[in-house]
Amino acid sequence: MECKVRDINIYYEIHGEGKPILMIHGRSPDHRLMKGCMEPIFKTTNTTWQRIYFDLP
Repeated sequence: MECKVRDINIYYEIHGEGKPILMIHGRSPDHRLMKGCMEPIFKTTNTTWQRIYFDLP
């Protein structure tokens, strides 16, 4: 999905339901790196979280 903040389009993905966590990646990677690293962790826990992955502009 995309949202527009001022004149900048920001891509994001939302996974799961529950209390939201904003996943912020580092300098040059994008949301795919964070999703690949974090989703296996959330699949092993019994708690429910809504994960929001986005790309820095």
